[in-house]
Amino acid sequence: MAYAIICPVGMGVLLAWVFCMFYTDIAATIVGAVDLQGQASLSVRGMHLLLPVGSTIVVLLALIVLEKRTGLVTSHKAFVIITALCASVASPLVHVPSSLGLDDGLSGVLFIIGAVCTGAGSAVLWVIWGDYYSRFSRDEIELFAPASALLASVGIVAVSAMSGVVGAVFVAALPLVSCLCFYWAEHEDRQNSRSRSVDSFSTGSQSVHEAAGSQLTEQPFRALRAMGRSGWGILAACFFVCVEGGFWGAGDVTSVQAVIVVSALVMAVVGLVSIAGPRRVSVSFAFRWLCPLLVAGFASISLLGEDLGSFLAYGASIAGRFAFCVITQMYFARFVASGQATATQSYGWGWIFVHVGDALGLICLLALGDGSFAGLVFPASQVASVCVILLVVVAMCKIVGDTALAQAANPFCFARRGELLQ
Repeated sequence: MAYAIICPVGMGVLLAWVFCMFYTDIAATIVGAVDLQGQASLSVRGMHLLLPVGSTIVVLLALIVLEKRTGLVTSHKAFVIITALCASVASPLVHVPSSLGLDDGLSGVLFIIGAVCTGAGSAVLWVIWGDYYSRFSRDEIELFAPASALLASVGIVAVSAMSGVVGAVFVAALPLVSCLCFYWAEHEDRQNSRSRSVDSFSTGSQSVHEAAGSQLTEQPFRALRAMGRSGWGILAACFFVCVEGGFWGAGDVTSVQAVIVVSALVMAVVGLVSIAGPRRVSVSFAFRWLCPLLVAGFASISLLGEDLGSFLAYGASIAGRFAFCVITQMYFARFVASGQATATQSYGWGWIFVHVGDALGLICLLALGDGSFAGLVFPASQVASVCVILLVVVAMCKIVGDTALAQAANPFCFARRGELLQ
């Protein structure tokens, strides 16, 4: 069926765009963007790092709070397409090429426009694909989530081999392609009259969140409480992943490609283990394998030196982020199926935790990257050692307990979800 191909492609394209734009230096490298490290004040570097992720958080929160008035964002087709188009057009503005020779003021204005538009675009795309994935059966989700990540890794490697205008145009087109894939999948649903299909264009409020209970949209913060410690586990994991990835500066393209390929393999292994036999799709499971991986990355800095060690730490962070995206993607759908949140709330709050963790990690990197903190100088090895201690403490505190989803462990929870949609 067409949707079995369209859905992994659409979500994979979104993941590829996010990794190229924000989680690696690929987009900046292919266009020859200005390197602000050491050339700008701390406040300017902070704006360039935090504004895109901050914009995403604000828009996600708005989508959650306004859901009870506006309905699912997917019911507003024109808004979604325009937002994705703006994200595509604004993508080159986030990484302004140094060859243009623009003055600082104009470059700053262009960056702000690009950061806000790309942040808003990623937020809307996360939610619409979350809404669509939450309609699938468990088996479909466990197939589509790893497939989308594998396709994303292929896209990232392909982009890393590009340069100049071609690469910039390719990256810029990704959010719009992802949006069009979504509506193509919706169109195929209606054409085939599939039982799980929801006609969000014409009914708006007659959609997934209404089937789960309209009372959920009246209390958007109830889902936040229901997510419990799992949400804080997501935040903590993303914080350490962000910090660990910040030890290594931009390197050659071949090194980045090698990291992406290895990350895809790690993701495939973790994804298969999580769905083999008894289902282990939970933040607790993700944290149990992520913690040793991150500890090994931090330890390599102290043991192997700041050059090789920092590169290995960067590789561990990207591999961890790849696999973590797969587990959380399935986890958020599972949370929707438990009946404790709408798709907008589950994926919205989930990605807010992800991005808040990223933001805190960036703030930490800003403080450490400036060479001082509270008047003291911290070598990379010492920072890595402290991170190992904190990471172990977080794991020992069992911050990622999944008691809030005990009822979702029932293998029939997805079947009950399907019955609601019929």
